[in-house]
Amino acid sequence: MRRVIIILAVSAAMILSATIFTVQAYADEKTRETVLQAMHDEMNRNIRNLSLEGMERPFFISYNIFDVETYEIIASLGSILESSKNHTRNHIARLMVGDYSLNDENFQGESSYRSSMIHGTSSLPVEDDYNGIRRALWIATDDIYKRAAELFEHKKLALRQQSITEDVRIDDFSRAPSVIHTDPPIGIDIDVAQWESFAETISDVFRSYPEIYSSQVRIYFYSGDSFFTSTENTEVVQPLSLASIQVNAFTQAVDGEPLSHNLSWHQTVPDDLPSVGSITAAVENMAEELVGLRTAPVFDDSYFGPVIFEGDAVAEFFSQRLFGGKEGLISYRAPVTENRGYGYREEGETFEDRIGRRILSRDISIVGLPGMDVFGNERLIGSFSVDMEGVRPPSELILVDQGILKTLLSNRTPTQKVRESNGHQRPVIGSGSWTSTSLGPGVVSVTSSDAKGND
Repeated sequence: MRRVIIILAVSAAMILSATIFTVQAYADEKTRETVLQAMHDEMNRNIRNLSLEGMERPFFISYNIFDVETYEIIASLGSILESSKNHTRNHIARLMVGDYSLNDENFQGESSYRSSMIHGTSSLPVEDDYNGIRRALWIATDDIYKRAAELFEHKKLALRQQSITEDVRIDDFSRAPSVIHTDPPIGIDIDVAQWESFAETISDVFRSYPEIYSSQVRIYFYSGDSFFTSTENTEVVQPLSLASIQVNAFTQAVDGEPLSHNLSWHQTVPDDLPSVGSITAAVENMAEELVGLRTAPVFDDSYFGPVIFEGDAVAEFFSQRLFGGKEGLISYRAPVTENRGYGYREEGETFEDRIGRRILSRDISIVGLPGMDVFGNERLIGSFSVDMEGVRPPSELILVDQGILKTLLSNRTPTQKVRESNGHQRPVIGSGSWTSTSLGPGVVSVTSSDAKGND
């Protein structure tokens, strides 16, 4: 049986400097102790003391902190345009008023709009300043509480005005066991001069292609610690690490149509990235293809028929089609609104409606393997032990079994058919200095019992 492993991790990020440096601020145990203590103390103070006259008190508070160092190199036509190092800390504060069955989340009101699962996201002191970290968390928590308490009152009023049947009533927040988990940090040694030379060599390829009007090579390294604490006595510290190379090129067809092409490589650590020779060869092929498209004949006829996907396109197809938000294997809950009532469903059938039914051919099975960190000789960037809500995922999560949809990836926002989290609230590493979270996959295995040979 042939197996295709789809590595669906966090978004891309970037880094670099100018000599050899080691990303190891996160390896300092004193730093970890200071950050955790500040999170723990401020969280406990707020859950005890936050209150507004005539308003509900908070029943749940959680904090995420991302302590990250990045390095970014940008090059074009053999020259370095930027080489910069950055150290940031940002946090996500989450607070709920009410209880697990009914709280301020999953509601949108006209008079007090707040999107589902509101987060207070902002920066923290990069120094190990216990009081400074607590102050930033307090400001965010206080702001969220005032809005949450107001929104909860609007939500209760809206629900009293609407007819709600028990068959559509579901909790607003699922319960989860306490988790205490700490992983050792990942230190990364970066020879800046070497990586700048790497970027110069790759970007210099485009000097031989004057028909390509714009091109850029970006090398990005991201390394840091992710902290999570909650009033459910959960405490998680995990390292986050990403190394990526992105190549983009743009030109124009002879008829004026804009054309672009891009390549990217992503690994856990810089040493796992391909060699400069292999990337240079791939970029040369990319440039040839892009130049060839300038004079390629225009195909205007519509085509309906079989399509064969090969290589990376297979993983990309599964990623976009099956894990593309609420239209894929991702649980989605439409919020209650003041106008549309509890349990409002948008028009059209979703994948959740098809749980227990066939969605693929009988030979296809899809399984989440979040803890799988190596496949063959390849380290997998999607591997994780605990998600960003402090939930430990199962070692194996069957999503599709022989074509039959079994469940969806979920977080702690219940839906009609997926009432509990299976631990897939994941970190999102952006191209800037902020790290956020979103519901999505880690490592996914797609297998076929009817695979064909290469011949």
